Amino acid sequence: MGQLNPYLKDLLSKTNSPKVVTLIVEFPVGTESDTLKQLQEIPGISLGDTAFNYIRVTVPFEAISQVEAIPGIIIHYNAPVGITAAPTLTDPLIGQVSLSSITIPYTPQEMPLRVASLALRSTFSRTFHDPSVMVLTMDEVRKELCLPENNIITKTKVAVIDTGLGLPHPAIGVNKGLVYLTTSIGPTPMDGLGHGTWCVTAGFGGKSKTRFGEHIGVADVRNGHIGSFKALSDIGFGTTWSVIKAIEQAVKWGANIISMSLGGPMQGSVNDDPQCRLIERLKDTVIFVVAAGNDGDNGAWTIGSPGVAPSAITVGAYSSVYCESSYFSSRGPSGDYYKHNQAVFKADNARYGDNLIKPDLVAPGGGPSKKGQVPDLILSGVVGWTQPMYVILPDVFGAMRGTSMACPLAAGVVALAYEHGLINNAEDVKLKMKRFGGKDTVAGYGMITYPKLV
Repeated sequence: MGQLNPYLKDLLSKTNSPKVVTLIVEFPVGTESDTLKQLQEIPGISLGDTAFNYIRVTVPFEAISQVEAIPGIIIHYNAPVGITAAPTLTDPLIGQVSLSSITIPYTPQEMPLRVASLALRSTFSRTFHDPSVMVLTMDEVRKELCLPENNIITKTKVAVIDTGLGLPHPAIGVNKGLVYLTTSIGPTPMDGLGHGTWCVTAGFGGKSKTRFGEHIGVADVRNGHIGSFKALSDIGFGTTWSVIKAIEQAVKWGANIISMSLGGPMQGSVNDDPQCRLIERLKDTVIFVVAAGNDGDNGAWTIGSPGVAPSAITVGAYSSVYCESSYFSSRGPSGDYYKHNQAVFKADNARYGDNLIKPDLVAPGGGPSKKGQVPDLILSGVVGWTQPMYVILPDVFGAMRGTSMACPLAAGVVALAYEHGLINNAEDVKLKMKRFGGKDTVAGYGMITYPKLV
């Protein structure tokens, strides 16, 4: 017999029995042909593509028990994963899905009126941006991270799994080499939202001019060693499968560092969750840098998946203006599953130690540190419908905040340290950060800086 992921098992016990369900079947390595043969014999099943030792399947609800009967497999749910609220998204098992709206607080439908109102306000206030927020440049962020003067990377391959990348862009100049673009969610790898472009250009972009001054990314990745892997749609949502497939694409491309500003529900413990299981399996091959999530306003146990993975470097957001962790940055010690299964958490904590306690560290991600304060945001490259969200003019630069922003900035610091031979894996980063203080469930080991990794 196979087994149902605990999260999926719980969902199925509460559902109104939809006609079909999309699942992810994890099979033992080396049993792919036998598993596929047994799956094909199930009436009504539709087999999708494979990634590593996972296969995506669409199966009639009443036939799930037949899938479960296949020996040695684990069945996961193809759950929604994303970065922004999507009011129209309804999942067949979860129901209405609404993720964090910190980074993208407006829907595409709201943007035209938003832009018109903002243009009027800025005309009277004579500012380049929404006068109700503060906009920080990457120059200010670079000082916070204490970066070396030479930030050029020529050997380390960096992958960003997100909403894609908008090209051409002045922060991705010809000296970058041929940027690798692909998608696991289709039909195009281009970024129609802006979130992915922000992450790529802030973490790994080159020098470019903006109305606010010079922009330069944390690590200027060249020689074609920057890859954009689109796993989230232009609305901001993907699935567990689109992320797993993007990880496979990045690993095959040869990525040393993978930055993931995304998250979703925790599917059981870290030993059950499909993304966590994959990160643990690849921990000696790739360094995963993952956003903690923007649910800190809901208190503790709000880290998302795959940020809960013990071998991930999980990044919370820090406000450079208020000099504290951002109020919205998700809190540990871990995710919601463990909140309701304390015995499992205790056992896993004994197994993984401090690696189970999240976040691992923080990086600049905007703020404020308390609700009601003036928000601070960070300027970087933005294309698509979110571009004029705070800065009005569509000049391919815009301001955002969130752990989504903190993640690629931290990944840029990690990439520089990897390039210079200071670290070899995620554990090295954590051990070096640990030298500067203990770990807590709000800021982890504290603010990452380049000197801390030396």
